[in-house]
Amino acid sequence: MAGNDTHGGSGGPIKLDPGHAMNLAQAMDEICIQCRNVLQRYHDSHHDIIARGIMGGGYALQSMKASIDITDAQNKIQTAFNQVNDQIRNTVGGFGQANQDAAHNLASVAGLLTHT
Repeated sequence: MAGNDTHGGSGGPIKLDPGHAMNLAQAMDEICIQCRNVLQRYHDSHHDIIARGIMGGGYALQSMKASIDITDAQNKIQTAFNQVNDQIRNTVGGFGQANQDAAHNLASVAGLLTHT
């Protein structure tokens, strides 16, 4: 089954289905949106608790710092996800053009061969 290797584990080429790659990018976008929504709800409820005076003093300050750290970490993760998604979309987007160019080049060669 080495000819059907899709993971490149045997040193063979990695076969990538553009549709699957685009589905992966879409799924990652949806995960990012869900994470952003969870983080926003956490952020809103956290500020509400502090604004109501339910939490105060040193605990409120520690909690605020944790909230900022969580937001910062989430933003870094989101940036990384977006970069991966952009790379997937840019790479997969080029497949179609490469295939069209290859087909055109093959047709040109075939045309030259029939005239000789």
